[in-house]
Amino acid sequence: MAKKITDRQARAIKPTDKPIAAGVTGLTLQPTTVQGRGKWNLRFVSPVTGKRRDMGLGVFPDVAVAAALEEAEKARKLIAAGNDPIDARQVLQTIPTFEQAARQRWEQVAPSFRNAKHKTQWITSLEQHIFPSIGALKVDALTPKHFADALAPSWLGIPETAKRTKMRCADVMSACWARGFTQSNPLDVVEHLLPSNAAVFRQHHQPAMPWKDVPAFIKQHLSEKPIVGARAALLFLILTAARSGEVRGATWQEIDFDVGLWTVPAARMKAGKDHRVPLSGAALDLLVGSRMITHVLDE
Repeated sequence: MAKKITDRQARAIKPTDKPIAAGVTGLTLQPTTVQGRGKWNLRFVSPVTGKRRDMGLGVFPDVAVAAALEEAEKARKLIAAGNDPIDARQVLQTIPTFEQAARQRWEQVAPSFRNAKHKTQWITSLEQHIFPSIGALKVDALTPKHFADALAPSWLGIPETAKRTKMRCADVMSACWARGFTQSNPLDVVEHLLPSNAAVFRQHHQPAMPWKDVPAFIKQHLSEKPIVGARAALLFLILTAARSGEVRGATWQEIDFDVGLWTVPAARMKAGKDHRVPLSGAALDLLVGSRMITHVLDE
């Protein structure tokens, strides 16, 4: 084994000296025009192209002897495995930070959001809860613990936000995995490092009226005529089992009174497909009554 260069030898290098063999195959400290400063250079034959290449490892004393030797040994291991260390370094330099990767992913997914609020929340949740702690780290260096530590402050306090933030982090890291920047997705196992919040999530379910109580509720609150405005919308929602947003955005053009069918267009549906809702007699009567009242008011 070749003798490794010492710090003393490196500091004594002069502009007129020959390159000093550093102790790792192909690694030399080459003199510069300044005494005591030298360039670390690793010469090797690329296992990919078969050509000779020179790989700079920095300048002494900015890059210390131990650091140069360590980097040279890493490069030699890559060469032994059939990889070109210069190519590997260039790939490493292209790996984004988590914030860079997240913003790039957001640009990809944002056009798919129909709701402007959700589009904003997607990136805002990461800006508030993730970027301050790990946004500047390269994605290949991130571990489950990094994400667990970032999510911990909100995991129990605002669980719904934390859950959605975790899903968005997982989406970003999956995209990084697909592009070859990481070897796995740390979000797959991050919950093993966080306290269970299942009970917290259960406490925040939207309350629902027992179905047996619905007829009495309608009779008490939604039966007195005229049934218009919010009362009509709520009754129509109950009669069709539709979402509130679908009801609020409904237009007369979507209703076919002849066949008793309400067609919610794809543009207003989350799935992006037309949604056809058969209308009962009670639902049609409600619409007919509301339409007549609307015409009277318009006149």
